[in-house]
Amino acid sequence: MGPLVRLNTDGPGTRLQHRLDVEDEDEDWTDVCAGICAKHLSPKGMYRLGGRSLRPTDPFQLPRSSGTVFIEGKMGTTGKYYTGVGLTVGGAFEALAGVILLGTASSTTGDYSKGLSNKDFYSITGALSLVRAAVLLGIGISLVVRNSSSAKVR
Repeated sequence: MGPLVRLNTDGPGTRLQHRLDVEDEDEDWTDVCAGICAKHLSPKGMYRLGGRSLRPTDPFQLPRSSGTVFIEGKMGTTGKYYTGVGLTVGGAFEALAGVILLGTASSTTGDYSKGLSNKDFYSITGALSLVRAAVLLGIGISLVVRNSSSAKVR
């Protein structure tokens, strides 16, 4: 009969998914339970939490073959997660540009425009790049962390 699995998650549309073959990563996941539910399930195979626009959790096995198993899910969305990845990558490139501009500033000569030397222009532009990088990295990393999914199985 298998253990009674009780599922509770914070993400609407969350599904408990099952894959019978533990080794076959190409096998499709099958929905076995949706939302808040309680159901007797097979202790064999792998499980995960997922859903249409949700980041799937890492696969896990049920910890026992009888009794009650509680699964608590914290779900993140795929769109926000990948937006965070993009902002983080963009922030890293912006930081690199700022470092290059600040490094170049000390060796430049001449005037960028009337009243502004090349050294000042590169210094200001580099500093602004580092500020933009900090903002992009802060928002990006925050989105990645908050939109990762996890399952606590006990």
